[in-house]
Amino acid sequence: MHYQPEVDEASKKPEVIEFYNSTKGGVDTFDKMVHSYSVSRKTRRWPLRMFYGILDQAGINSMILYGESVHSEGVNRRKFLKELGFQLAKQQMEERLESQLPNDLRSNIQKLLGIEDSTVGQPPPAKLPKQARCHLCPRKKDMKVKISCAKCMKPVCRVHRKDICDDCLKSE
Repeated sequence: MHYQPEVDEASKKPEVIEFYNSTKGGVDTFDKMVHSYSVSRKTRRWPLRMFYGILDQAGINSMILYGESVHSEGVNRRKFLKELGFQLAKQQMEERLESQLPNDLRSNIQKLLGIEDSTVGQPPPAKLPKQARCHLCPRKKDMKVKISCAKCMKPVCRVHRKDICDDCLKSE
């Protein structure tokens, strides 16, 4: 773009320097935006630091593209990044709900996703007088439990327990 060493008569600076000075505001603005909301954390691992930089750049670029596609000026960056992070994590949270989780973590995820707790209103699991083998596990596992299904009263281990056993869930 600048093949000839032309000098601006007013400032006595080369044209390349004048062009750079007129366009460097974008980099300064970008650095200011990254500094205000950044995902970066202190680390000694340079690949992780590079990844943080990529995430910061992707967040700003996606906000700019979103603002241009919606034709709205002044998109609130904090709210946008919060919603972006939630949308990126939503599928993972939904998949985790399918696995065995501690009750407090399960209720927090359900609250974030706006899902009603399915265990509310269900009777608590019944206690057996003595240990029995889970009726859903293979016999070779020999899973002995003291908790039974609240509906059919068959013994179920914590892997199969949903306060009512899988068989009862299928029959509903």
